Amino acid sequence: QRQMCIRGSSLGAGGALAVPLALGWHESIAAVTPVLVAGGAFVVVGLGELWRRVSLPPLALVAAEAVVAVGGLVAYARLRPGDVDRIRTRAADLFFREGISETVSLFSPDFAVVFGPLLQLGLGFYFAIAVLAVATWATARRYEPGWLVVVCFAWYYTLLATVQVRFAGQLAIMIAPFAGIGLVYLLSAIDIARPVAALGRGDDVSPSTRGRSSRGRPSRTGADSEPGGETAITSLALPEETRLRGYLAATVALVLLFNLLLVPPLVGQTTHDRVQFDAALTVDSHAEDVDREYPQNFVLSQWGDNRMYNYFVNGEARSYSYARSNYDQFLTATHPDEWYNRFQDRVGYVVVTERENAPPTESTYTTLYDGLGVGVNDTAATGHYQLLTATEGIRTFAVVPGATISVPEPSSVGVENGTVTATTTVTVPNSSGEVTATGTTFEYERHAAVSNGTATIRVAHPGEYQVGTQSVTVTNDAVHNGNQTVVQSG
Repeated sequence: QRQMCIRGSSLGAGGALAVPLALGWHESIAAVTPVLVAGGAFVVVGLGELWRRVSLPPLALVAAEAVVAVGGLVAYARLRPGDVDRIRTRAADLFFREGISETVSLFSPDFAVVFGPLLQLGLGFYFAIAVLAVATWATARRYEPGWLVVVCFAWYYTLLATVQVRFAGQLAIMIAPFAGIGLVYLLSAIDIARPVAALGRGDDVSPSTRGRSSRGRPSRTGADSEPGGETAITSLALPEETRLRGYLAATVALVLLFNLLLVPPLVGQTTHDRVQFDAALTVDSHAEDVDREYPQNFVLSQWGDNRMYNYFVNGEARSYSYARSNYDQFLTATHPDEWYNRFQDRVGYVVVTERENAPPTESTYTTLYDGLGVGVNDTAATGHYQLLTATEGIRTFAVVPGATISVPEPSSVGVENGTVTATTTVTVPNSSGEVTATGTTFEYERHAAVSNGTATIRVAHPGEYQVGTQSVTVTNDAVHNGNQTVVQSG
């Protein structure tokens, strides 16, 4: 058995190390960890064999193993400090990350502790946990290596799901055998199925009762006689009575249908609204029209939706870390145009979603969501955010350098309170991104102070601008390339 343990650990460690190294899969700690486990198993078995041969006291063995474990960890930390830092980061993500629905416990108090598994795993969890408890008791009392493996994995994923509900999927796989056994036990208890003793010894059930239900009915087909008069179930068979067949089908269907009722709410947690999908398509179409490539077409949005937007726009949807680190700060900032320099070509589009707890009035959220970036609803117009769509609950913007309107002689066009104003009209597109007759038109007005006898106004929208007594045309290319348009003096 010790040799099998060493061989199995070594083969597993070799495979876990070879595949990531050969194919470049996963990170290094995922490959190194099984090697450490195999090495630890080899040391433990070797020390145990040494202690057995020289008849040393058991407490000394425990002390020796502790010294080896501590020494191994210290050596690993010195040789691979990057892995240790990564392990700390992953541990912090596992135990301390908040604000994400996947990071709550499977047994969350929000669902009265006991109803969380029902919503995530269905009725099968309650069947499984009862059988798992019995299997744990059985493996603790006698040698059951097959059941021991399944029991250990089941408890391991139960612990992980207790920390974060995102491990409920893996837990479902490991407890499925227990759930099936529990259902069969239930059917047997109500005399619909044959009694089973999956976790019991052969002599736990007497020869006179094996193969009969609790009410003394003969066993159905599919049972073979064993030496000693016992009966073993070797095949599946339906009850002979039509009534029992109906009860069996109805009971199984009830359990399965109840689980199916839980599928729509779970799927709904991972789906996006149609307007969000349309917004993603609008951004993708705009990125193609202006020939933007990653990262210039990166979409900054609420982190929970960020991977969806970037999947459709640029295909780089592996992480939402940038959005999670910067989106909230961006929305609560006072001047959105100041963030243009902070983006440094890292962000090409911004999607602002309606919030129940909106940031303060004078914030980027108010400027872009309520003011659409064009200055409506008593907000300030922006010079770097070009509105693409404004639909129910979503505002989509292209981040642009903005064209500059240069006024070399402000006095010739008209100066008011030391500023020069450029005005045009902007039509808010509909949900498909097309400007139609049904779109809403707003006045877009930008100001610039006169400095050293000149004024420069930055605008984010193309169009015919009225600058005092003069007019000037700003093209879409000028907006996206940051070109300058000069106002000629009259």
